[in-house]
Amino acid sequence: MVLGQDLHIGDEHSLRTSDISRFSDNSLITLIEQFNLHQSGQVEEQIVMERIVRARLPFKCQTCGKCYSQKNGLDYHIRSAHTGEKPFQCEVCGKRWLSKSILNDHRKIHLGVKPHSCPFCSKCFLHFGHLKNHISRHIGEKYFSCDHCSKEFVTMKEKKDHCARIHGDVQEL
Repeated sequence: MVLGQDLHIGDEHSLRTSDISRFSDNSLITLIEQFNLHQSGQVEEQIVMERIVRARLPFKCQTCGKCYSQKNGLDYHIRSAHTGEKPFQCEVCGKRWLSKSILNDHRKIHLGVKPHSCPFCSKCFLHFGHLKNHISRHIGEKYFSCDHCSKEFVTMKEKKDHCARIHGDVQEL
């Protein structure tokens, strides 16, 4: 197989060998083996595709069957979708979290870290998304409009609150 050459899957060349960096060594070997089996007519295309997906997503949830490329993705899925376990605890306030990265983000609250500052008024935010919403208020950008009266809002939450409060639209809650 030559770098940059297309792999034939179905009637199209949809998987390029230049994209190989996305595969782990083991899944790449599996991909090549399965491609060769398909090319020789030993295995049907659907089976090849299923095996390729399993090779790229080797971690499968035993409860619902969802597959993940990394074990920590599967672990997070199991905790959030099935067990509700929150094993990562803040040593300052005792609040518990699903992942270490969420806990680390939470810790910034206790440290007073707000790395994102508004270029218009210098107000600082912990989360970049909150800064984006804030800047939208400065420049008048509104991304969500009410289906009932066309009033516009910066955030979906503001729209939902408006619909529930003004129009009694409990679906929006």
